[in-house]
Amino acid sequence: MTNNNSIKIVREGFMVAEDLHYSCITVPKGFVFDGITLKRPWGMLFTSKDLFNGLRAAAFHDYMCKNKEHYRRSFATDVLVAIWREDGLCKSKAMIVKFCVNLFQRFRGWDRWRF
Repeated sequence: MTNNNSIKIVREGFMVAEDLHYSCITVPKGFVFDGITLKRPWGMLFTSKDLFNGLRAAAFHDYMCKNKEHYRRSFATDVLVAIWREDGLCKSKAMIVKFCVNLFQRFRGWDRWRF
């Protein structure tokens, strides 16, 4: 679960204040990411608490997306959903997140990113 010391708000968005670890992935201290991006109408389904609880997951997902040569797209999405679920997101909303992320990545042409 995200604690108040692991992610800080900065002008550019959010910054990892201490190394974050999950499975074989480490997001280094100082990594800056934009938080959670949910397009309409999906964003209306999530509470502020859901979005706050998803910050740790977003940090890992954005880190893996910026390091595509080391991670598969599908793995990055699965990690996003798994961490967010651990941090309190219900299963039905997690399914919506996975659908939206996959759709967005395919729309952006990232479906060719390593599978």
